[in-house]
Amino acid sequence: MAGQTRSYVLYVPDDVSGPTPLLLGFHGFTSNPQNFVERTGFADLAASEGFLLALPVGTFGAWDALRGSGDVDFARAVVADVALHATVDLSRVYAIGFSNGGAMAARLGCDAADLVASVGVVSGANYGASQCDPGRAVAVVAFHGTDDLIVPFGGLGSILPGAVEWAAGWAENNGCDPEPASARAADDVEVRTWFECDENVAVKLNVIEGGGHGWPHPDPPDQILNSTTSISATDLIWEFVSGYSLAG
Repeated sequence: MAGQTRSYVLYVPDDVSGPTPLLLGFHGFTSNPQNFVERTGFADLAASEGFLLALPVGTFGAWDALRGSGDVDFARAVVADVALHATVDLSRVYAIGFSNGGAMAARLGCDAADLVASVGVVSGANYGASQCDPGRAVAVVAFHGTDDLIVPFGGLGSILPGAVEWAAGWAENNGCDPEPASARAADDVEVRTWFECDENVAVKLNVIEGGGHGWPHPDPPDQILNSTTSISATDLIWEFVSGYSLAG
């Protein structure tokens, strides 16, 4: 980035050979990569599943998730730099994040759909479909608590759409069936999935009933940002996003 020094943390599993998927993980507002991996367990999953994990560092702990964001250029630079140090499967680059970082991951789905194959968002401070024109159908999986007091499930008026409105906007952009299918992943987790989308993608929203502004995990490191312990967003995000590739 011109005139700026930016950084990221890279996890490379042992015994990686050949083209390897790359997951970009964006931390929440005022947080950092170390806190992100401690909260989510993605470093352990990268080791067991054999993917590269790059964790960019936000400017003053924050991400610009608006259209035209310079952080999109930073993400592109991170991918290019990782490719200098490891053999990256550039058809299998994924963006995921928490809160403000979740919004950044979604921004990449909107503004860098040529770079990322799919997107995962937890408790995202997301902008609406009118701020998104990816040029192709992009698979998205999201998790949001109904009792989130920081990024309310129902949205923040004209500032941020509600979680359901946001997911439905992605479904519309993707050409999906407007009515989602409903299922349960756990007693306190309803899964709404929009199918019949263009390019065989899907949009999936996990509604955490009673969940706060936290990362769903069976063994959370603390209860400050509470969410459900019934599911692992880490495992479910990887299972979802890794099923997609820019190669088709």
